[in-house]
Amino acid sequence: MTIQRQWIFGAAVLWLAGGPTMIAAGAPATASIRVDVSQPAGKVNPWVFGNNTIGYQKGCPYADEVYWNRGAGVWDPEQRRSVPEMVNLAKDGGFAVARYPGGTASAIHDWKKTIGPLKDRPEQQFGLPEYLRNCRDIGAEPVITLAVYAWQGRNAAGQLQDAVDLVEYLNAPDDGKHPWAARRAADGHPEPWNVTWFELGNETDVKINCNWGWIAFSPESYARAYLAYQKAMKAVDPAIKLGAHMETGMSYPWAWPRRVLEICGKTVDFLICHTYFVNGGDFKGRSAADTFRVALAAPAQVQGHFDDFNDMVRVVTGRKDIPIAVTEYTSCINLPEPLNTLGTGLNLANILPVFMQDKNNIVMANYWQFANETFGMVRGYTHKGEKLIQTPDYLVMRLYHQHFGKELLTPRVECDTYALPNGYATIPMGGKGVDFRLFPGSTPVRSPWELPPVQTGIESQVIAGDVFTVTVNTPSATEYSGAWKSLDVKPNTGYRFSGWVKTANFHKVEETQGQTVYSAFFEARDATGAASANVAGTTTPEFAAQTAGTAVVGDNHGLGGTEGWTKLMLDYVTGPATTRLCLTAKIGGSRIPIHGQAFFKELSYQTFIPRRFPAPPVLSVNASRAFDGTTRKVYLMIVNRDMEAPVTTRINLAGGQPASARTWELNGPSLEAKNSQANPNLVKVTERDLGPVANGFSLNLPPHSVTALEVTVK
Repeated sequence: MTIQRQWIFGAAVLWLAGGPTMIAAGAPATASIRVDVSQPAGKVNPWVFGNNTIGYQKGCPYADEVYWNRGAGVWDPEQRRSVPEMVNLAKDGGFAVARYPGGTASAIHDWKKTIGPLKDRPEQQFGLPEYLRNCRDIGAEPVITLAVYAWQGRNAAGQLQDAVDLVEYLNAPDDGKHPWAARRAADGHPEPWNVTWFELGNETDVKINCNWGWIAFSPESYARAYLAYQKAMKAVDPAIKLGAHMETGMSYPWAWPRRVLEICGKTVDFLICHTYFVNGGDFKGRSAADTFRVALAAPAQVQGHFDDFNDMVRVVTGRKDIPIAVTEYTSCINLPEPLNTLGTGLNLANILPVFMQDKNNIVMANYWQFANETFGMVRGYTHKGEKLIQTPDYLVMRLYHQHFGKELLTPRVECDTYALPNGYATIPMGGKGVDFRLFPGSTPVRSPWELPPVQTGIESQVIAGDVFTVTVNTPSATEYSGAWKSLDVKPNTGYRFSGWVKTANFHKVEETQGQTVYSAFFEARDATGAASANVAGTTTPEFAAQTAGTAVVGDNHGLGGTEGWTKLMLDYVTGPATTRLCLTAKIGGSRIPIHGQAFFKELSYQTFIPRRFPAPPVLSVNASRAFDGTTRKVYLMIVNRDMEAPVTTRINLAGGQPASARTWELNGPSLEAKNSQANPNLVKVTERDLGPVANGFSLNLPPHSVTALEVTVK
């Protein structure tokens, strides 16, 4: 650990440690937390404690009876009711929003097969009416994901009509004029359900959907579909809100999201982000401690991403009022094994404060997911006689629900920072950090196009002025690196490139079921000292790849089909030795024959100062208060990110005098510790009464722990 002192302002992140204990007066402290209790910084949004409810249908590649009949354990089909123990756990964890029917499987979910008499749907006992009853039992706001891919012979018009019929079923009056409302009444609910929140598809920017045999979208075709769905659904109920999918993971906001919003951003109701913020590509063979040191540094990067994302939204749409729904995230994704461990609990506590920040415009955040399956925060099936296991992730949610106030406060934290281990592909962090800054003004790339040798399947390569045209004619897949332009650059500098692309006679992605298709795009390469770099290498990764000190983020969706001139963008941060870049015209991504043309022109760039994140602080702190009636309490969520050592911190309140304090501390024997049927309390919460306290009182925060502190204020 570096012994660097750092002041941190705002709701930082939480960390998990051992049990906090009182330290004798006068004992040295290694950290300090100061909170002005008289200055609230906004309301705590209860919808950031949302979740996902699984209702997979038979036919989904990874579904079985416990999903389509039991909702992954939340529904009892024999008693035709919610499982009471699950309802209580959901309430105790503050489960405020419930998204249904579940992730990628939403694309093949036919809601019309989930309603009606149970005898007619023996393999869908947990259907739409049961999900809504479960929401009512819990007190959760429903969010429904629409199927928008054509599949099993269905067409786009049929999918759109299904969405319109769904709104009628859920929200129209049973007045003899609405047949689907009559079906709802026959299902036992004469009054409208009044569901407000709908998502247009799931992760529509991810090409895996094609691999499952479903039609994907280009950004442009998705945006046009959004406008059609929004108009048709609001014609039935103007009060509904339809969300447009923006990103899976923290992708480049100036690619798919920008291109979607340029078409539908003026009217879009809300935006959907799936904030999977930890990629485990570099974690194989690493220790759990090193893995989580890296993972727990993510909140600053997630906050930086939302800063960039909201900036793009404002620039493209001119709006500052568009809510963001994080309808999927988890405390860990793609890590080797540590699911539902103390380490993932740490990571969850670490990210929740980011979702609470008003400036991020986050209306809800839904953990993936509540019960069982891969990431379920509650595990076990009552119909099998199993215990219901409360994972560390669930225990963090419960701590927040039971020991956090209604108004945010701004903590001021002084503590050491820690150094990240070497060898991970993480965004550099150190020192005080540097804010992102984009310089105004665009500069054309004036160098001429240079041609590579003609490749197999390429009929012609033509340069006419600033326009480069390539004609492709091949019966098999090809990856084409075409003409390039060179640019002298400065080391350690950001370059935001843009260029215009047009295609003719390429297959449209939405017309080619089960296949990926060609797209045309730009790629940047470090050409310093290596002419072969102009045309060699692999396609640009979707986001944040780093090689030899060079970060590349670009619009790899490219342009397919037959489209007019479309602007594509790419950000590139040069390495410490980079002096020359090449911008290459690319075609790639197909598994089918193609005959067509791609056109490229008008490359230009802006420079920017890349964001450098500060060294991560050892403590992450979130603060709130509840001052109403006779209650005067201040709440702190404190995470000790140090994996080996305790941290002693002093607590001071401005604007109020502490009278007494109590703590609830989440910890376990190791980062890999997890609760199980054999040992359901290996990771647990320990409560301690600290008794009377005064300003300056100290707490010892054990390593890898989360501590909820309640202070009664005079």
